[in-house]
Amino acid sequence: MITKSEYLRIARFALVLFLMLAFSYGVQVGLFDFPPEQNLLTKAYLFNGFFALASFVVLVLLSRMFPGITGFAFMIGSGLKFLVFFSVFYPVYHADGQISSIEFASFFVPYAIALCVELLLFIKN
Repeated sequence: MITKSEYLRIARFALVLFLMLAFSYGVQVGLFDFPPEQNLLTKAYLFNGFFALASFVVLVLLSRMFPGITGFAFMIGSGLKFLVFFSVFYPVYHADGQISSIEFASFFVPYAIALCVELLLFIKN
């Protein structure tokens, strides 16, 4: 059972995360010209946002029930993100034989933002 304080913690995390990601998405769309046929920007932001939210919920629950394995759970979550990147996003980005800086930024900017928000708000409490 999730307590009221855990609900509030998760809601605050979700609000901060999605505001930061929305702002970053707007900046990236405004600065770069993404080709529509390979535009995985929206999918990368959605994936990183929802996966970070799910990971945060798991970490909050594990920190209460099994505090000793919270760090391992965090590392497993990060590993799963990279697994999805290399199985879903990488083949599309590398289809022309190289990954441009725009393609690199389209996945790793939302990844870095989600990771930083997740770490900062989890450690804060």
